[in-house]
Amino acid sequence: MKLLKYIFLIITFGFNTAYGNGVIIWSPCWGGYDKNGQLAIDIGAKIGVRGTGGLTPYEYNEKYCVSHTQCVAMGYCSAQDAKEQQQANELKKKLDAEKRQREREAQTAKQKAETAEKVRLEKERVEKAKIAAEAKKAESKYKLNNRDALEFAQSKVAVEKVLPPKPQKCIIETKQSIGKMNFSLYRTIQASKDAYSKVNKGDLCNGNGGSLGSLDCPNPVNLFGMQIANCTATVTCPPTKKEVPCSSATRQ
Repeated sequence: MKLLKYIFLIITFGFNTAYGNGVIIWSPCWGGYDKNGQLAIDIGAKIGVRGTGGLTPYEYNEKYCVSHTQCVAMGYCSAQDAKEQQQANELKKKLDAEKRQREREAQTAKQKAETAEKVRLEKERVEKAKIAAEAKKAESKYKLNNRDALEFAQSKVAVEKVLPPKPQKCIIETKQSIGKMNFSLYRTIQASKDAYSKVNKGDLCNGNGGSLGSLDCPNPVNLFGMQIANCTATVTCPPTKKEVPCSSATRQ
C-alpha cells in the first residue's frame, strides 16, 4: 500500500513539474476528429516534422491533424473506395485554389512592402538632401561651423516634419463695402452727369459686379446760368470669395 502511494506521489510530482515547465505528455491527433466527424490522421511525420516542430500541441493539431479524405487529397494516404477518391479530388482542387490565393496574397503583400520601402528610402534621401542644403545655408548666413550648422539644419527639418502641411490653395474673402465716387471735379452738374453716364460699371469693385447708385448733386449753385454742385454717386461692392495660390494670398 505504501509502495502504491509512493509511486502515485512520484507520478503526480513528475506531472506537475512537467506541466510547470510547459511540457505535457501528448500524442499527436490522439482521439481527435475533424469537423466532419472523421478520425484525424497525423501527417506531420509524413512531411518530416520532428516532435512538435516548435509548435504547441494545439497549433500542431490544427496544422497537421487532417481527415483521411484530406490525407488522400494531399497525397499521403490511399483512398479506401472510389467515392472517397472523388471527394479527395474535389478537395484537392479546393486546397490548390486556396494555396494559389495565399501565394497571390503573399506576392501582393511583398510588392506593397517593397513599394513602401522604396517610398521610405526616397523620403530619407530627400530629407538628407534638405538637411545638407539647410546646413550649408546656415553656415553662410549665421557663420556656424560644420557641426553646429548640421545640428541646426537637423532641428529645423525635424520641426517642419511635425508642423501641419502648408495649404496649396487659400481662400480670400472680402466683406460688402460701400463708398462714394466723386464727380465734383467737373464742377457743373451737366458735366458731372456726362461723366456719370460714361462710367464703366464693369470696372467697379475690381470687376466683382459692383453697383453704382444714382447721381446726387445737393445744394446746387447758379453761376452765370450754369448749375454747380459737388456731385457724388454711391458705389456698393458685394462680398467676394475666391481661391488663389497661398503665395499670392500672402502678398495680398
